[in-house]
Amino acid sequence: MLFLLGQFLMNTEIWMSLTGLVFLILLSAFFSASETAMMALNRYRLKHLVRQGHKKALKAQNLLKRPDRLLGVILLGNTFSNIFASALCTMVAAHFFKGPGILISMALLTVCILIFSEVMPKTVAALNPETIGFRLVVLLKILQLFLYPIVFILNFISNGLFKLLGINPQSKHNEALSPEEIRSLVYDAKSKIQKRQHHMLLGVLGLEQATIADVLTPRSKIYAINLEDPLSSITEQIVNSPYSKIPVYRNDIDHIVGIISLKQAIRLMNQGPISLKSLESIIEAAYFVPEQLSLQKLLIHFQKKKERFALIVNEYGDIEGLATLEDILEEIIGDYLHSLPSQQSIQKINAHHYVVSGNATIRDINRQLDIHLPTGGAKTLGGLILEQMQTLPQEKIPFKLQAQSTQSGTPGALISMVIEKIEGKVIESVKISL
Repeated sequence: MLFLLGQFLMNTEIWMSLTGLVFLILLSAFFSASETAMMALNRYRLKHLVRQGHKKALKAQNLLKRPDRLLGVILLGNTFSNIFASALCTMVAAHFFKGPGILISMALLTVCILIFSEVMPKTVAALNPETIGFRLVVLLKILQLFLYPIVFILNFISNGLFKLLGINPQSKHNEALSPEEIRSLVYDAKSKIQKRQHHMLLGVLGLEQATIADVLTPRSKIYAINLEDPLSSITEQIVNSPYSKIPVYRNDIDHIVGIISLKQAIRLMNQGPISLKSLESIIEAAYFVPEQLSLQKLLIHFQKKKERFALIVNEYGDIEGLATLEDILEEIIGDYLHSLPSQQSIQKINAHHYVVSGNATIRDINRQLDIHLPTGGAKTLGGLILEQMQTLPQEKIPFKLQAQSTQSGTPGALISMVIEKIEGKVIESVKISL
C-alpha cells in the first residue's frame, strides 16, 4: 500500500491529472457562481444602472434578455466540467486503485464538487449577485459567442420540446410590480429612506385603499350657514369662520344651496351691510361626490374639475360630510395645518399618554401615534371602541384594544385606553397609554 502511494505521488501524469481536476472543479465553480449571480440580479436596479450609463449593467441586461441562451452556455459549461472531472478521477483511480478505491475516489470527488463547485460559489454569488455578476459578465459574453453553435442546437431542441408541451420559452415575464408589492418594497426600505419621505411614499400608495370616509368631516361637525338664520347670525358666522369655503343650506344640512367663498363674503361686507339677496349672489355651485369614492379618484376629480372642496353624499342622497384637498394632502405628507381645529383632536400629555377626541379618525391616530389600530371597520376612535366592545362603555374604566399586525408580520400590541368623557351616547375623549 505504501509502495502504491509513493508511486502515486511521484508519477508526473498523476500531478497533471490532479491539476486538471482542480481546474475543472474551479471551472464548474465559475459556472455555478455565474448562474446564481445572473439570475439573482435585481432587475429594477439593473435598469437604474443602465439609465446611468453603467456598461457592465448594460451587458448583463442584454444577456438576460435571452435567459435560454445564457442558461444554455452556463449549464453546458457546468455539465462538461463535472463530467470531465468525474471521468478524469475515475481514470486515475482505476489506474492506481482497485475495487473500493474507485468508489472512495468518486465519493470524495462528489463531496468536493458539492462543496467547492456548488454550495460555496452559489452562496457567495447569492450574497453578492451584483459584484460577482458584473465581474463575470464579460467572460460569459465571450463564451456565449464562442459556444453559440452548440447552444443554438441545444436551444432548438429544447424549445421544440417546450412547444410540444405548450410552453413558450421566449415569452416575456411581466415584471411590473403591483401596488401591494411596491408598498412592501417601500416598507422594507424604511432604513434607507428619510422618515418623512417614507411616510409620504406610503401615504401616496395608500390613497387607492383609503376611502373618503377615512378623512371626511362628519355632517355633525360641518361648519355651515343656514340661510334661514338672522342676518346678524350669518354675518357673525362669516366673520368667525376658520375656513375659506363655507357650505350654505336652507333649514336642513341635506338641502345644500351651494358654497360661499370667505374672501368674496368679506369683500361684500366691506362694501356695506349685506342682505340675503347679495349673499345669494356670491353662492357658488356645490360639488358632490359619493362616499364610496377612493381618495385617489377624488384627487383625480379635484384635478379635473379644478375643485378643492367636495360634499359627500350617501346612496340616499343625504349629506354624510365634506372632504377637501387639504385632507388628501394630509394623508400623503401628514399634518401641516396645526392651526385648524381638526388638528387638535390628538393632544400629547407626555411621552406615553395622549388624550384623543372620540371623532378622531383611526388613520390620523395611527399616523400620529405610530400605532396600528384596525382600519377595516369603524373610521373613528369612538366607532372602533363601540365596534370592539359591543356596548357603550363607562367613563374612567380602563380597557384594551388589540392592534392589527404590521406589514412586516409583527403581531399587534394591546393598547390601553380609558374613556375620559361621554356626552349623551357620544364618546367625546379617550386617554391612550402607549
